[in-house]
Amino acid sequence: MLIFAMAMITTLALSDQWVIGMNVLNMIFSAVLAVGIFAMKNSVTRINRLEEEVKASARDTVDAQMNEMRSKVDLMLAGFGTRVDGILQRLEKGDQDFDRLKQRDHEQDMKTVVAIGNLREWIRENFATKSDIRDMEQRIENAMKERIARDA
Repeated sequence: MLIFAMAMITTLALSDQWVIGMNVLNMIFSAVLAVGIFAMKNSVTRINRLEEEVKASARDTVDAQMNEMRSKVDLMLAGFGTRVDGILQRLEKGDQDFDRLKQRDHEQDMKTVVAIGNLREWIRENFATKSDIRDMEQRIENAMKERIARDA
């Protein structure tokens, strides 16, 4: 501003109308430019403030949506965990039932083997000829092999 004032004083000293007219025009143009820049600065400030508000609003909206999604996922995972726990309990119970049935089958197989052995001895002692015994033993062995193959 000081330089401008000095330029004005210098040009007034010359007393040339054209120079004075140019200086007045320069002064008017500078004033209009200063007012324009001031208005533009206010507009830029207002635009920057609005931009920050929009960014904050968008950030809040995204955060709210993420929190909502996170809570939904947490609820789904909690339900999933409960279902998995239920499945694990059913599997453990199934394993216990399977072990119990396996033990029962083994005991029945052992009783059957002992009964067949007793039946052989009784048949040998009371009824059968040697060829009858061989035939019966062959049929029993075949039946046992079929059962073992079927159970395997």
